[in-house]
Amino acid sequence: GTRADVITGQTSFSWTDPASNQEHTLDVHWRLANSILLSNLFSYEELRSEARPLPNLSANALAADPVHALVLACMHRAVHKHALYYVDGVEYYGGDRLIWFYDIQLLFSMLSPSQRNEFVELAERKGLRATCLDGIEATRARLHTAIPEAVSGALSRPGPREAGSGYLSGSRVNRIWMDFQAARGVRNKSRFLAELLFPPAIHMRQKYRQANSTWLPWLYLRRAMTGFLKYLQTPNR
Repeated sequence: GTRADVITGQTSFSWTDPASNQEHTLDVHWRLANSILLSNLFSYEELRSEARPLPNLSANALAADPVHALVLACMHRAVHKHALYYVDGVEYYGGDRLIWFYDIQLLFSMLSPSQRNEFVELAERKGLRATCLDGIEATRARLHTAIPEAVSGALSRPGPREAGSGYLSGSRVNRIWMDFQAARGVRNKSRFLAELLFPPAIHMRQKYRQANSTWLPWLYLRRAMTGFLKYLQTPNR
């Protein structure tokens, strides 16, 4: 079996079709986000209770309901402002991808007036009002999405500091600290620190695919030095 890591909540598998020589990559996630704090915001039971069937995909396939899906889409976009992603093997940072804006537009357009109220209430309950406001306003600016003033006004009203949005807009050091605090129990906190300093070997080999497997100790050293230099060069730590 595969051991579930504390810091990383995903892995990927690649397969090359011998007939077409086309590579296919499958991302497998066992949490909503790599962040412990963000993934703890939504329980499986909560999402499962509101899930919608996808019979055209599979008899067993389920999707989050539109309200949860929209909050998650806004959160996902915000995560990638500081979390690396790949397109055709090229590294990128940033949340301004057209496909993500289009997802948000399609999901928002599906909501009934009562579901829009549920969206605002859910964003507030999860501490993601600022994140969701940023997501729908950025989408409106690019795709001219019709966002009722009642929705944007409710999301922008003053309120207490939000843990979720504060995490997403905070520095890397702040995010690490908040994830450490969100890890449940001494064992998970210890594993979090261990994986932060020494990620599992499989992730190191995925990151440095061209390196010889016997170089693993040197790869850990390279990772540590690179991370330290990035920390020194980042003005808002």
